[in-house]
This record gives sequence, structure tokens and C-alpha cells, in this order.
Amino acid sequence: MKKGRLSELHDSPRFPASIREFMTDFLAFFSAHFFQYNPVFPVIKKVLDKTEIKEIKDFCSGSGDNVLSLERFLNKKNSCGVNIELTDKFPNLTAFKRIAEKSGGTIRFHGDVADAISPHPGRHGFRVMFSATHHFSMEELESIIRNAVDNESAIGFFDYASRNHFKTLLLMPGLIPLVLCITPFLRPFRWTRLLFTYIFPIVPLVLFIDGFISRWNGYGAKDFVSLAKKFERDKWICEYGTEKNFLGTGEVVWFVCYKPFAGKDIMKDN
Repeated sequence: MKKGRLSELHDSPRFPASIREFMTDFLAFFSAHFFQYNPVFPVIKKVLDKTEIKEIKDFCSGSGDNVLSLERFLNKKNSCGVNIELTDKFPNLTAFKRIAEKSGGTIRFHGDVADAISPHPGRHGFRVMFSATHHFSMEELESIIRNAVDNESAIGFFDYASRNHFKTLLLMPGLIPLVLCITPFLRPFRWTRLLFTYIFPIVPLVLFIDGFISRWNGYGAKDFVSLAKKFERDKWICEYGTEKNFLGTGEVVWFVCYKPFAGKDIMKDN
């Protein structure tokens, strides 16, 4: 079990909602336009193919741009008809509506508070979380997986905030300049976004602090070995690994747990 976990500033319920939305807007723009999660989309498609699931429920959605990229990947060319629902503990409804409209109806959103640890009971197809595992302790992640398995739902974690101190020191100094460069392109346009980025630089400062904390709290693929052993039984399959991101500056750590549809080959891929 990892020790010395830190709490991110924007995880607090008392943190200003508008500043949190500005932060998630930036993070979503960065991960989508710099293709941070595209390398793990085939992993998600593999789970969908083996389970014949047609519904994805995204927890901790942030601003949802990752899911829009995923939807386009899954439904391009020969449409596989996958529908996706956005949810979050602090839902960014403005961003959710924008993503839903862009998807043409294949992405919808849940406007109420959605807790990944204690979701509403019932099957949710394939539950996924992007850029979220670093918010939870290993015990909480185990609880999230157990809830999914108990409700016959596949589960997948995907996070590029792995705990690599060398890369943290290498990459973090470039975060603030990146925020300053990207902010004019973020939508919807808001004067307050510019105010709290350039005049009173609260957004880049908190992004820097929370960015460091997220990497400090991050997990590597080896951290999921024990979880895989706990849940890989009764035809349930657990897999984990890493994929290099588009720019090659980091890696996406992933973990999936699913039960293949009856009749499907349950042997793992080599």
C-alpha cells in the first residue's frame, strides 16, 4: 500500500466551482488535443468486443473531451453503436452539454453528483475513469472494482499521472507556460477565465500544485498486481499495463476487469 498521499486543492467541496471548471477545461483540452489517451482506446475496444457491452459510463469525467475522442474512435467507419454517459462528483454541465451536442446523441450526461466509490446500484455496462485513479487510495480503488464486479459491470482505469519523480521534475516546469499558451483557445470564452489566468494567475498556480500532487499520488502498472489477483476469478479477467502516450513524454497506466460474454474466447491475448 502506498503511503504519504496528498490531497489536491480542487478536490475540496469548498474549492470555487468556476476555477475548478477552468482547470478541468484545460486538462480536457490538453489530453484530447495532445492525444494522451488514444493509445489505450484499443484496450477499451477489446473489452467491449469481448463482453459485447454497448454502454460506457464515465466517472470523474471532468470536461469530457477524452470521452468525445473515445466515442469517435469506437464509432468510426463501421459503427459499433456504443453510447456513453458522462458523470462527475462536481459535474461541469456547460462542458457536458457541449460534448453531448458534438457527439450527435451518442454521448449523454448525468447532471447530478455521481460518486465513483458509491454509484447508484445496478449494471452500468463498462465503467471507466480517465485521469482519476490518483484521486483515490488503493483501498478505495479496490472498493470501486468490487462494486462493479458485484453489479456485473466491467471496469477500467486509465491515467497518465503515473508516479515517476524524474519525469515530474522534467515536465512540470513547462506546465505553466503551456496553460498560458492554451487558455485563449479554450471554450466557452469567458473573461473571468482570462482574469484568473493572466491577471490573477490562480488557475495556472493551482494546476501546477495539483499537477505535482497528482503525479505524487499516481500509480504504476505494478501497483495493480494485487488487485488483479483479488478479482481474477469466476470467469472474471483482470489485465493491466502501460502504453506510451502520443508525444512519448510519458505513459498511460491502465487496468481493466471484465467478464467475457458467454461463448466468447476467455483466453487472454498475448
